[in-house]
Amino acid sequence: MVSLNKKHRKTPSVSRVLLVWGIKFCLQISLGIIIGFLLGSNGNIYPNNNRSLEAEISSLATSDEKKTDKEGWHSIFVYFGKSDAIQASDAPLERKSNIMEGSQVKQDEMIAALVKTYREKRHATKASTGKALENHEISRSPYFVDLAANDAISLSNTYKLEQLGFEGLCVEPNPVYWFRLAHRKCVVAGAFVGGDKDLQEVEVSLENKEHGGIVGKDFDNKRKSKKEKRFTVSIRTMFEQFDVPKRVDYLSLDVEGAEELIMKDFPFDTYTISFATIERPKLGLQALMEKNGYNFVMLLVNWGETIWVHNSVLELMSLEEIKGIVSKAKLRERPLQKGEKYFDIKTGQFKTFQ
Repeated sequence: MVSLNKKHRKTPSVSRVLLVWGIKFCLQISLGIIIGFLLGSNGNIYPNNNRSLEAEISSLATSDEKKTDKEGWHSIFVYFGKSDAIQASDAPLERKSNIMEGSQVKQDEMIAALVKTYREKRHATKASTGKALENHEISRSPYFVDLAANDAISLSNTYKLEQLGFEGLCVEPNPVYWFRLAHRKCVVAGAFVGGDKDLQEVEVSLENKEHGGIVGKDFDNKRKSKKEKRFTVSIRTMFEQFDVPKRVDYLSLDVEGAEELIMKDFPFDTYTISFATIERPKLGLQALMEKNGYNFVMLLVNWGETIWVHNSVLELMSLEEIKGIVSKAKLRERPLQKGEKYFDIKTGQFKTFQ
């Protein structure tokens, strides 16, 4: 093909030039409008795609990440691999105890039976009267708070409850447990809980795993432990952050001596706990629980695990019925030997058996 040089080209007519210019102008205006529309939100030319990504991230985090400012909460996503990784015989970090499911003294069996009975009685009473029951509003699924959760399976008070349809919040500040807890259905919160205010700096011990916690002279972890600095969050903030229902079916409270620190500022006016197991409650905590409508049921084991029930439950179940259900599931302990230590509920302290 031979191209025409300048002097051989035909001069286009004025009308044709105007037509071409007009078309180009319209195309430019249209393109500008389209780009402007696409830029619409925050300079993002792919708003739909990014909204999908944000929605996906939001769904992964559920509603848990509400406060991610300079102070507060931040989501950490744990890649847990296979869903059955913590039950397999060759599971990561496998120990024999890692694949032994269930509570230390059958708290899970007791609570499962108690909650089932209470909910059935509530349903039957409501059906027979045709009226809503005051003081007995419950969540659709039974709900627990496990504080502190520790290992996902081994000696867990709540793992088996999940298998029965419970939902819940697992509070565990030690990151060594997060991989295994990521296989659970509960929402996992990594925080130290205590006090009426957030952001209180405390010394904590993490190296002794299940025996770790806040360090202090009144706690199980003394100042001789290897210490780190952390911040506490109040239990009210914790419950609000994770949308804990106003009635909690079960609270498992075992925080190595810091139980009273957590419960002394518990929002009893807002939340009700149907059943609770509390390790070694001192006299101050016992008095606090009784003052706010909770009844001591019994000592579950010599080293100090106790079970409590709220007054509202006793409107539908007798204390004797509750004791019967607990006793049926309770482990049978051998008699104490002279010189052995045991927890005395009347003094809130350990004593030596004589």
